[in-house]
Formats: sequence, C-alpha cells, structure tokens
Amino acid sequence: MAARRRDERGDVTNIEWTIYIPLAILIVCCILQVGLFFYGRTAALAAANDGAAAAAAGSSISACEQTAMETAKLAGKAISVSEVSCRASETEVQVTLKGKGPSLIPGWKPEISVTVRKPIDRIIE
Repeated sequence: MAARRRDERGDVTNIEWTIYIPLAILIVCCILQVGLFFYGRTAALAAANDGAAAAAAGSSISACEQTAMETAKLAGKAISVSEVSCRASETEVQVTLKGKGPSLIPGWKPEISVTVRKPIDRIIE
C-alpha cells in the first residue's frame, strides 16, 4: 500500500494557539468580572432595600442607615460601602447606597451606586 500524505489544511499550528489561548482566557476573565460586578450590585440592592423597608415601617432615618450598613456588612466582600443616605418624604422613603464592588484586577474596584424607593406604610382609618 502506498503511504498517504496528510493534508495540512485544518491543522492548528502553535502560532494560532498563542493567539487563541490568551484570547479565551481574556474572555473568561471578562465574564467573571461582569458576574462579580452584578454580585456586588445585588448585595448593595439588598442592603438598600432592607434600609428602605426599615424606614418605611416607621423607623428613624438613622435606623434606616444603620440597617443598610449592617446588611451590607453581612454580604462580606461583595461590596465595601462608602456612603448610605436615607431621605423620607410624606409618602415615600429613598435610600441611596454607594460603594465599591469586587474585582479580579488588582487595584481597580468598580463603583456601585443603587437607589431604592419604597412607599411609607400607613394605617388608613
């Protein structure tokens, strides 16, 4: 039998792998970073929501801020809170939470800011 010569079309060379592998790693890291950002944002949203719920139930503004900070601390490294502000009007409560989220890149932390509004609970007679 005659030896067949192998067709080289379709083979991946080492040079192509040196392009594909770093590109694949970069894409995976970007996907992970987006996931970490939304993880931090969800933790911030939960903390702001707890603070707004406390204020809407009749607690003071300082209790609103304290509840939001305590909930954010329970999230661990998901968010490092820099500012919590609670404002109340006659009909609703607004809580704004600002902080920094987790990151894969050393020295860079994405800024996270969420605002939650809730109506104030009232008993109507």
